[in-house]
Amino acid sequence: CRSPRHRFRDDAGHPLPPQGVPASDPNTYGHSLAPHRVRLEETLMAKKLKAAVIGTGMGRFHARSYAANKKVDLVALCDLNKPEAEWLAGELGVPHVFDNYAQMLDSVKLDIVSVVVPNHLHAPMTLDALERGIHVLCEKPLATTVADGEAMVALAEKQNLRLMVNLCSRFDPVNATVAKMVRDGDLGEVYYVRGGM
Repeated sequence: CRSPRHRFRDDAGHPLPPQGVPASDPNTYGHSLAPHRVRLEETLMAKKLKAAVIGTGMGRFHARSYAANKKVDLVALCDLNKPEAEWLAGELGVPHVFDNYAQMLDSVKLDIVSVVVPNHLHAPMTLDALERGIHVLCEKPLATTVADGEAMVALAEKQNLRLMVNLCSRFDPVNATVAKMVRDGDLGEVYYVRGGM
């Protein structure tokens, strides 16, 4: 059975908002934005974001997505395996390559960084980026302990920065439509769900 996902994309392959669900609807993705967050989002979208990726194994997918986004300049990559990072930088035209993430955060002007490294490094690298005023997209899980996760969220709120876990399927138009159907009671009482990828 072929997924209907293709029906929710434009000719260029970009996702479209689910039918009947405005993109600004606070219930679309299960959260609402406080007024200061809306202003933050407007500020972020008014300029081309400078992005970097820490970790070029799985992070290559983040890097390719940033490189394909017209609202983003992918300006730096970092990996302990510097030759791999250099290879990816060559493929994507990324000007800066590092094997030390702190050096990258200190020497390149960034708006956002993806943290795509082993789980035990999510908290320290995210906290370092937030301390420097950089928004963070962190791979799942957010952290390996509740205390670390709470510290990350608290610092993001204190700095008025975005911290997001890369739960990308949550934003898929098909999933958003099904979530709206469940909230609206269109499916009745849901007592069993089976999914696959």
